[in-house]
Amino acid sequence: MSNAWFRLYSEFSHDPKVQMMSEAMQRRYIMLLCLRCSNTLVTLHETEVAFQLRISDAELAETKSLFVAKGFIDSDWNLLNWEKRQFSSDSSKERVAKHRALQKAKQGESGNGDVTLQKRRSNAPDTDTDTDTSLSSATALPTCPYAELLKLYARRLPELPQPRKSLWIAGADGKAMKARWRWVLTACYESGERAGQRMATNEAEALAWFDRFFEYVSRSNWLMGRDREWHCNLAWLMKLENFTKVLSGNYDNKAQA
Repeated sequence: MSNAWFRLYSEFSHDPKVQMMSEAMQRRYIMLLCLRCSNTLVTLHETEVAFQLRISDAELAETKSLFVAKGFIDSDWNLLNWEKRQFSSDSSKERVAKHRALQKAKQGESGNGDVTLQKRRSNAPDTDTDTDTSLSSATALPTCPYAELLKLYARRLPELPQPRKSLWIAGADGKAMKARWRWVLTACYESGERAGQRMATNEAEALAWFDRFFEYVSRSNWLMGRDREWHCNLAWLMKLENFTKVLSGNYDNKAQA
C-alpha cells in the first residue's frame, strides 16, 4: 500500500512518558511507528534499525533500554499496544504474522536460527554475502559494473590507494561492492520530493549515485586523512558497517567547510 498512514493520538503532546524524553528520543519513537506502519520494523536486524534511525549502535542500545523501560516496545522491537491503538482496517497484523511464519520456516529448513540479511528487503544496505536468487528474471538488476565503479572512484578520489581490478573483483571486496550496488538499485528515498521512489532504476542512475557518494567522501578531512595518518580506501568504504556510517552522516562534522 502506497502512502500508508497510522494514528498518532493528541495525547502525544502531553503524555509524561513521552514528553519527559528528549526531542531526539521522541523523534526515534515516531520513526519506529513509521517503520511499524510500513511493515518494515519486523524485518530488520538491530544494525538495520540503527541505520533507519540514523544513530550509532551505542545510541541504539540506549534507545532500546529506555523504550523497553517505558513500555513502548518489547525486547524484539515489537511496538506494544499498536493493535489496540490502530483500527482494524489499519492493521497489518495478518501480513506481519505471515512474514514471521515464513521466516521461521526458512530457519527450520536451514537449521540456522538467524535469517541472513540479504533475504530481507529494506532500505538498509545489503549484506556482503550477495545473492540474486530473491529476484525474478523480470526484476533482475543490472550487473555490477566493477570497471566503471573503479573509474569513478579513481576520478573522484585520486589521492587514495587505487585497487587492482583483477584482485578486487575476485575477492571479498568485490562481493561487498556488488551488495552495495544492489542496495542502491533497490532502496528508496525516505524524505523529500522523491520520498518512496527508488534511488536508482538503471545502471546510469546507479553510477550517478556512486559518483555523488565518492564526491561526498572526498570532502571529508577524516576519511581522506588530511589531518591524521589514517585514511580510508575503497575496500573500507564498501564494507557494510562503514558504508552505513558514511550514509548516516557520521563524518559530516569532519568534512571541509
